[in-house]
Amino acid sequence: MSTIATVIPAYNAAAFIAETLESVASQTHLPEEIIVVDDGSTDGTIAAVEKSAAAHPELKIQLIRQPNAGASAARNAGIHAAHSEIIAFVDADDVLESMHHEVLLRGLLEDRSVIAVFGDQSIFSGRTEKCASFLSGKPHESLPYEVRDGGARVIQDGLWGALIRGNFVSMSASMTYRQVAMDIGGFDTGLMTSEDRDFWLRVSRNGRFAYVPRRLARIREHASNLSGAAHASMVARYAFDVVMKQVRNRESLRLDDGERALLASVLEDAARDLLYVASKGGWNEYRAARAYLRDCTPELLRWDLRGWCRAIGAGRILGSGCGR
Repeated sequence: MSTIATVIPAYNAAAFIAETLESVASQTHLPEEIIVVDDGSTDGTIAAVEKSAAAHPELKIQLIRQPNAGASAARNAGIHAAHSEIIAFVDADDVLESMHHEVLLRGLLEDRSVIAVFGDQSIFSGRTEKCASFLSGKPHESLPYEVRDGGARVIQDGLWGALIRGNFVSMSASMTYRQVAMDIGGFDTGLMTSEDRDFWLRVSRNGRFAYVPRRLARIREHASNLSGAAHASMVARYAFDVVMKQVRNRESLRLDDGERALLASVLEDAARDLLYVASKGGWNEYRAARAYLRDCTPELLRWDLRGWCRAIGAGRILGSGCGR
């Protein structure tokens, strides 16, 4: 029988993590392991986890403490500590529906070609529901799929192309095999945001995904997790970095001509988004973004990517030095 480890990275989540753990404790299919990785919290997160563990001794909640290193490092620590075959990711401020583990596990196991599964989620703030269906209108809806007996839809083709446009696989509504996560090297600890998009892009080259058109998690929106103006440039920068990683790895990814053309288009959009967001932060921020993109130019030229340089509009955006 397949076993599940629920991995929860936590940083200053004292206000929310008890509710998150309670939602895990309420699962119709309980996990064999619950691993909370405290990422150097400075509030009462550890005390809140210990209180929940005492209230639910049957769950055997494991608490790992580490210096602050980011969500990627925390998830990696949880993956490495797990002994179970399957990993269910949950963020410390989100709430799971009671059928979360049962439904995702069924979707993962009923087709041997499937290596990851995800479901829908709603977004809420306080007592207000901000979005009833996060997946509504996302690119995966247009991809070909086959429906399995349990209701999971196994995507047949085009997943990488959908994900390179933007992530739609929520960490708190997803499940994959531990070995799959290990084989791709886990999460990129150099990414402070967009690490989920990068992770699923890499996973997507190794097998099929299934999705369940059903709400399985509620994602909490609050002041400390909003990507507002103060963090917008950082978010745009890491989004660009994720796309550049795909460019650097394009040969090993064995992209076809259509995927290469799509990647060029997405790279152009990411560069323009970075400059646009930076321009809102003032001249110094804009100049720093220009310099960062300029630094990418020699790398692209060494790979004889003059066509790619023209595609990202570098000659127009950055001035001379690319696409000549």
